[in-house]
Amino acid sequence: MSDLTPTQVHVLRAVAENRLYEPSSMTPALAFTAENWAALEWLETQGFISRFTRYARPDYTLTPKGHEAL
Repeated sequence: MSDLTPTQVHVLRAVAENRLYEPSSMTPALAFTAENWAALEWLETQGFISRFTRYARPDYTLTPKGHEAL
C-alpha cells in the first residue's frame, strides 16, 4: 500500500467493503468528488479493482492485487 495515496487507499477500502453505494440503492455512499473518481479510474487501470455491472450501474470489486494492497 506504500505507493498508494490516501485517497486511493480510501477508495480501495470503499470498494473492499462494498461501500460505493447505499445498500439496495443507486445512491452513492462514497462522495464522488473529482479526486475520488480519479482514484477509482487509476485503481482500475492499474489492476487493483475490476468493473462490472450490477443493477444497471457500474460497480467494482477487488482483484487479487487489490487484496494484497490492503
